[in-house]
Amino acid sequence: MEIITRVLLGALIGYITNYIAVKMIFRPHRSYFLFGLRIPFTPGLIYNRKWVFASNIGKIVEQDLLHQAKIKRIAVSRIKKYLPIKGIVDKSLLFFFSTIPQHLLEKYLKHIRVGQIVNDEIMALDTSELERVVRKVYHKEFYCIQLFGAMIGAVIGLLQGFISY
Repeated sequence: MEIITRVLLGALIGYITNYIAVKMIFRPHRSYFLFGLRIPFTPGLIYNRKWVFASNIGKIVEQDLLHQAKIKRIAVSRIKKYLPIKGIVDKSLLFFFSTIPQHLLEKYLKHIRVGQIVNDEIMALDTSELERVVRKVYHKEFYCIQLFGAMIGAVIGLLQGFISY
């Protein structure tokens, strides 16, 4: 019975500590002070380093997902698909509309900074809204982290039970 109690207690402690660790990624949203000293880990990681998070996500999107060549390819392919739908089937007109926009796109894309747009949008989010967005994407992973903490705690409780038995 003592071993079961240790396993359950270890699992509970592991789950709770990982639950708190996941919460601390986002919270608290402000610094707390005790006797004039800032309490460590306040504010939460995302609140404290939101600008790093936003900048890195912006760079990833711009360099790996929506770089200028890809945006150009998407726009040109959409134009080529759109024109026949609108009844433009003359080959010279199709050529005109599919080449002229490429030059315009190249000029326009030089001024678009996708990474900066993403960075600005993330920075404009309230921290609680950013938390909601990130949790929407990673809620299963956060829950798995908590369950993993419970499993590790249960194994430690089992080992303690065997050692003291």
